[in-house]
Amino acid sequence: MSSMSCTACKAGVGLLQYYIKSGRTVADIEKMSYKFCVTFQTPRVCEGITRLFGGEVVYVLKRVKLTPEEVCSFVIGDACDDVKNPTHEWEVIFPPVPKPPTMPLALPSESAPTFKVLHISDTHYDPHYEEGSNADCNEPLCCRATSGPPLSPQTRAGRWGDYRKCDTPKRTVDHMLQHISTTHTVST
Repeated sequence: MSSMSCTACKAGVGLLQYYIKSGRTVADIEKMSYKFCVTFQTPRVCEGITRLFGGEVVYVLKRVKLTPEEVCSFVIGDACDDVKNPTHEWEVIFPPVPKPPTMPLALPSESAPTFKVLHISDTHYDPHYEEGSNADCNEPLCCRATSGPPLSPQTRAGRWGDYRKCDTPKRTVDHMLQHISTTHTVST
């Protein structure tokens, strides 16, 4: 995120708060949010964001007493200054609880049964990934038919995925699972 994102966030939150205080309907606020959003993002992205999150954002902003600076500091993070709010700085002191006595654990025998654990998380699978599509589009997620044509051969999405603004294609997830199943066999 950039300082431009921070400035846009503060302006947007300020505008939302103004419209909420003036009693505008959620539909009016969503329309205004869309018009503001398209100055920074594509119409397709803005339509999705306002349709998916408009009502929830209005609901939250009606109930919290935060400045635009505080909201954006929380949402954007480091790129938007760390605003200190004393009501957010709190500590919970737990009563002392006696610890159970520690017991040395015996090492398992050489013949003890073992097992393997496979943990897969956060693969970012994209069912709409399209090889050869634009991997450097002007939206948060690229490498799809809707991303527009690549501007050069260097901006085309690769066969196995792309490190830019793309999630993982199905063939990569399938290949990973196939590799795991052949490399890490389970004997019974």
